[in-house]
Amino acid sequence: MKIQTSLTRYYRLPGGVDTTTSRPKYYRKWKKLIRAIQKATGWTVRSYDPDLSLSRMRKLPDGTVRAEHSIQIPVEFANKILELKRKADSGK
Repeated sequence: MKIQTSLTRYYRLPGGVDTTTSRPKYYRKWKKLIRAIQKATGWTVRSYDPDLSLSRMRKLPDGTVRAEHSIQIPVEFANKILELKRKADSGK
């Protein structure tokens, strides 16, 4: 006799409303947002889910890299930044 357990893992997609049981889909959606926001802002995303933590990195004289400034923003704000960037780029 086989016993079934309900250990299904749900992953929260960017925005916090939708979920998935697919780990590859979860990573793909977050990576897409992370790459876009890093490209648009020049800041490094240091952590994510449910919010994005961004840091402006600075290279020190000894060659190491440290966070100079850090900020945590909700996904909705990141999406608004990307939307405004697209509008600005299309207006050129």
